[in-house]
Amino acid sequence: MGLFDFLRSSASLTIADCLNRTITSVSNFPATLNGKTADGATTPLCRISKSKGEYYIDSLNPKSLPLIDGEPIDQRNKIARDRFYALSLRGHLLVISISPKQPDLGKDFNAHDWSVEAVSGDRLRLQLRPEELNQTALLNRFSPTSHYVVLPGSVEVRFPLKDLINLLPKERPVDAAPDSRPPIGYGQDAATKATENGEPTCPICWKTFS
Repeated sequence: MGLFDFLRSSASLTIADCLNRTITSVSNFPATLNGKTADGATTPLCRISKSKGEYYIDSLNPKSLPLIDGEPIDQRNKIARDRFYALSLRGHLLVISISPKQPDLGKDFNAHDWSVEAVSGDRLRLQLRPEELNQTALLNRFSPTSHYVVLPGSVEVRFPLKDLINLLPKERPVDAAPDSRPPIGYGQDAATKATENGEPTCPICWKTFS
C-alpha cells in the first residue's frame, strides 16, 4: 500500500457539537450517533459507515429523520471527504467531517460564537450577542424563522434558525451579565439536556463530558 492509499484509508470522523463546542474523533466505522425521540427517549438516529473507500450516512429512525445541510437523510447519503456538513439530530447540532487530518474549525468555534444569515436577499451575516441566545430574543428579532439560518463561528455550515431556537432557554437568565456566554444546559426543553450536575452529553454514547 502506497502512502496516498494509506492516508485515504486512515481518515477519521470528526464530530463537533455546536452547542457545548466539544469535538470528538472516531476512527472506527460504522459509527452510530444518538439523539432524542419526540417522547424524550435516547435512540440511535443515524450511522456513518465506510464501504470500499467511500463513506455514507444512513438514517436509522424513519420517525425522526436527521437533517444534513438542512435536508432530511433519505436512507443512505454519500459523504464526501474533506468537507464540512451540518448534521441536525434531535438533541444536537453537529458539524461532521471525514478527513485524514483534524479539520480547522476556527477560533470562533471555540468562542461559542453564532451568526445569523438570511436565506435570500442580501444574505447579510450578523453575529449574535451572547444576551440574544435565548428563544424570546431570537423570535422577536428574526421572524419568520424559516427565512434565516445560523452558523457556528466561522465554519461554513448552516442550520435552520428554528433548530437552534428549540435548544435554547426561553429567557435570558436574570442574573446573567451582558457579556456572559450561554449556559451549557440550554434550558429545560433542550434536546441536548445536561445531566443533574450540568455536564453536557456525548451524541455518540450519551455519556457526560468531564
